[in-house]
Amino acid sequence: MSNDRIVIGVDFGEPSLAAVHWVARHFADAELVLVHSVFVPEPPEFLRGLYPPNDHLIEDARRGAEARLAKLAGSLGAVRVQTEVRMGRPDEGLVAAATERQAGLVVVGPHGERPGVWKLIGSTAERVVRRTPMAVLLARGLRQESPRRVLLALDESEAHRDVLAWGARLQRRLGASVVAMHVVNPLQHGAALIGASPGERLRVEDQFRARATEWVEREATAAGVPDPLVHVAFGDAGFEVLSAITRFGAGLTVVGRHGASGTRGPLVGGVPEFLLRNGTGPVLIVPGPA
Repeated sequence: MSNDRIVIGVDFGEPSLAAVHWVARHFADAELVLVHSVFVPEPPEFLRGLYPPNDHLIEDARRGAEARLAKLAGSLGAVRVQTEVRMGRPDEGLVAAATERQAGLVVVGPHGERPGVWKLIGSTAERVVRRTPMAVLLARGLRQESPRRVLLALDESEAHRDVLAWGARLQRRLGASVVAMHVVNPLQHGAALIGASPGERLRVEDQFRARATEWVEREATAAGVPDPLVHVAFGDAGFEVLSAITRFGAGLTVVGRHGASGTRGPLVGGVPEFLLRNGTGPVLIVPGPA
């Protein structure tokens, strides 16, 4: 996979257009592939007489999308840009384009709130994360200026090295400072405090914090992330990461994905899924080693 090739999903909504311009500005040396998917579902049989044939609708939509993508590509100046119109669901089109072009990053914008049961089924971003081995950026709440601070959420899985590698890359590219955090598992923490006095609780927490800080600093140094601000929290990982985003004013959060990629399960799982569904800012989901 090539880290200098980025596939961006474009639905011509404001979030996806903002994502295109943001990526073009901060990854000006990369090749961008703008992908729009034309998906026209078949109407129910009792309504088909009221609609023009689907093939006519699809062809009109394809031509319109090609023209709009060409105009968008032209507005990006000297950036290397290719455009592509796919037929079918947006997540399937993005995954296919990224796989065929061996991209190193897939960018997808939010597509609005999905009420009720639709929110449980998941967003386009979640489906893309489930189906691809590439890193996926949910381009939500992007600001015009570069992020001043990038938050790296680290655990002891193999994915943490890829999170740090992306952190080092973003630190150099964006000129941002880095906060590297680890959340101590509440089960481990709680087990060590059973029957402890208040003084012993403080001593145990200090030991946990010191060991975790030492580990984060050692791993960050090995990954080429100089002098990160280290934050160690205790509690639920998803809530603690959200809290740290606000506390440190992080403009971009990087988190690792666990488990096999390319599956069709109903959920992404863990902290990535929690941030995709409950966060308000951009999140980069990084896969671990295959």
